[in-house]
Amino acid sequence: MTDPEPYLIFANRGDIRRVDMTGKDYRLVVRSPGGATATAVDFHWAQGRVVWADVGAVRSARLTDGGDVRLLASGPPGSRLGGLAVDWTGRLYWTDAGAARIYVSRLDGAHRKTLIWRDLHKPRALVVHPLIAAMFWSDWGASPRIERAAMDGSGRRAIVSSRLAWPNGLAIDLPAERLYWADAKHHIIESAGLDGQNRRRVLDSGTSLSLDVSFRSEEFGIE
Repeated sequence: MTDPEPYLIFANRGDIRRVDMTGKDYRLVVRSPGGATATAVDFHWAQGRVVWADVGAVRSARLTDGGDVRLLASGPPGSRLGGLAVDWTGRLYWTDAGAARIYVSRLDGAHRKTLIWRDLHKPRALVVHPLIAAMFWSDWGASPRIERAAMDGSGRRAIVSSRLAWPNGLAIDLPAERLYWADAKHHIIESAGLDGQNRRRVLDSGTSLSLDVSFRSEEFGIE
């Protein structure tokens, strides 16, 4: 038995696409109902499903052919869902900048719960590290920051709170135990340890680093 070939899954505004490492196998996975712009995407490999958020809802579909589209969660009027993370042990997390909330539910959207709401302004990107039961998120509010908490919301603390504007695109390098993020205003990519220490600038390209924040003013209230 051979391992499956790796490929990238990404949001392309109103749809989710995949491409292999050679760039030759490029295909549509699923279109977001109503053409809503996808703001975050993740997947659950064991279940073979892609999960994505648009501004007002979280949905999933089969990773192979985009079939069996399911509505997992929807927000009230004014919702601005921006971050999404699948915990492969059985939970789903997402942010809502409109409601200033971070939610958690089962993978099927059941048993939804507001996890974090105090001192939360414009939560944006979100990632989880199930191996150490930790979650990380960025906030685009008046005091931009990246925070960390246990996956039950306890032990919350800011780990990066200086030299930030629009922290976005969080990712974790599990083997190296490092957190990466992009700053959509400063056009840079940085990384730090999971405690926020040993911060490093990975890429600084001025205005040449094109980070998609085209929805920020209309949908996230960023001026």
